[in-house]
Amino acid sequence: KEEKEIEINVEESTKEEVADEKEVSEKIVEEKLEEESIKEPKAIKEEVVFEKDINVKSKTADSKKDNKKEVLLKIEEEINELFAKSCFKLEKIKVSYFDRETLFIEFQGDDSALLIGKEGYRYNALSYMLFNWINQKYGFKIRLEVAEFLYNQETMMNKLLTPIIEEIELTGKTRTKPFDGILIHIALDALRKKFPTKYVGVKFTKNGEKYIIVNEFLKKDD
Repeated sequence: KEEKEIEINVEESTKEEVADEKEVSEKIVEEKLEEESIKEPKAIKEEVVFEKDINVKSKTADSKKDNKKEVLLKIEEEINELFAKSCFKLEKIKVSYFDRETLFIEFQGDDSALLIGKEGYRYNALSYMLFNWINQKYGFKIRLEVAEFLYNQETMMNKLLTPIIEEIELTGKTRTKPFDGILIHIALDALRKKFPTKYVGVKFTKNGEKYIIVNEFLKKDD
């Protein structure tokens, strides 16, 4: 009898141990499932947040584009409104972006050549007036085209600069003859683009005329 009782007790204890092991294993499985279920929503949340960031960035970029268009249309509207009251017969004045900092303003029409004037004096005055207004109000520089005057001036200046560029390439320096009005700006921009590592600046003669000097940058030791 005692042996039977001992065998029964051993069987019962082994059953209890097996039951306990099952409970432990089930708990471990449940905990793992809970951890996975917790991780999945986090991953989903991260994806949602990332998508929101993309949407916000795209909306910001779109809003900037819309603002640029609005500014451009406003400037174009204001210029056309101003010259609609003049006596000149002009086509609709067009305004577009030349680059991030510069607006391209184009005048065409039957009387557009009258805005140039003798030796470009009216053109210079108009360019000065538009630049001061637009730069102060909107922060842009301008390129003004009136009846292809700017194009013709740039074409002529490119020919004039050919021997000057050759001289700079040979000697490393030069001094131009005096230039009037827009020609000094065209020459200055062209030479600075051609020789970005050199000093290119505007100087004045005793009579107040402007000319361009090209030289090497002075070193600190010099």
